[in-house]
Amino acid sequence: DQHTRDALTRLQVDTSGAIRAITGIGAMWAFEPTGASHDGIRALLQECYRNGLILYYAGVGAGPYRVRMFLPGGVATPADVDEALGILRFSMAQLSR
Repeated sequence: DQHTRDALTRLQVDTSGAIRAITGIGAMWAFEPTGASHDGIRALLQECYRNGLILYYAGVGAGPYRVRMFLPGGVATPADVDEALGILRFSMAQLSR
């Protein structure tokens, strides 16, 4: 979905490169935080959960470590995507304090 890719790319730019890579198609998306570690991803997922967003973890051993999003295919609107990424943006800001 082009809206999701564009929204993640905006987040990547707005967070000064905190996101190294974005990949996805349809309802399945992932991004790789710059300098990600197992503990860092876990902390981000926990912060997102506290703020109302459920994300998933991908990566083992030495990485790469990714955050995965499974959007409700066929029913998620651009506004839903924007709301989810707003929570993600807020959660990233909380962790960087």
